[in-house]
Amino acid sequence: MAYDSPFLYLSDDQIATLVTDENAMYSYVTCLSLIQGLLNPYSTNLLLPSVSDIEVGRKWLEDAIEKVPLHAAGVIKANKNTALDLVEVGATKKSQDEAAISRLVDEFMAALVRQYQLIRSGSSDVLYAAAAG
Repeated sequence: MAYDSPFLYLSDDQIATLVTDENAMYSYVTCLSLIQGLLNPYSTNLLLPSVSDIEVGRKWLEDAIEKVPLHAAGVIKANKNTALDLVEVGATKKSQDEAAISRLVDEFMAALVRQYQLIRSGSSDVLYAAAAG
């Protein structure tokens, strides 16, 4: 059974603005990494690093979000809230729901990785344009 991910993507314009500021891009990617770390214990891919203390992970994520520019903050906050909801559900899962929860987490994390790839691709486009110009 396939699930649609509740992950929200940055628009092309938001990505284009984000990648022109290295610190902003770093802050956003840090947030994506921390979200992944919080979700990993509920994923089927247990080879990825995890944040072992959820409360510490939440604090790190809140601190990182403060550094994200306003044009992207709403998207990352929405994804943070969804991820924390998934963590809460994952932490209280019943054995019959475990596979469904893991699939939903996997879909969310796959979308998160795709967002990272789009940001990196946009970053490369900006670098190539600067080098050519």
